[in-house]
Amino acid sequence: MTEAGSVLLEEAREVLRQCERLTGRALSLTRGEEACLRLAQDEAMLFQPVLDSLEALAVQYPLLEVQLSSA
Repeated sequence: MTEAGSVLLEEAREVLRQCERLTGRALSLTRGEEACLRLAQDEAMLFQPVLDSLEALAVQYPLLEVQLSSA
């Protein structure tokens, strides 16, 4: 395998590991296990679109704790 191929293979393995972690977290949420989402938002950004998204998220995942801070 070439050096470039080896680098690509390791990156692909890392992506798969991240997918597995994400799947595990999603399963925890569906089981109602306690979870927390922490978001930091730059003060220059509009807050309303974020709040609208968080409201929709709260409907889908009512047990999810959300912590929003400005950076």
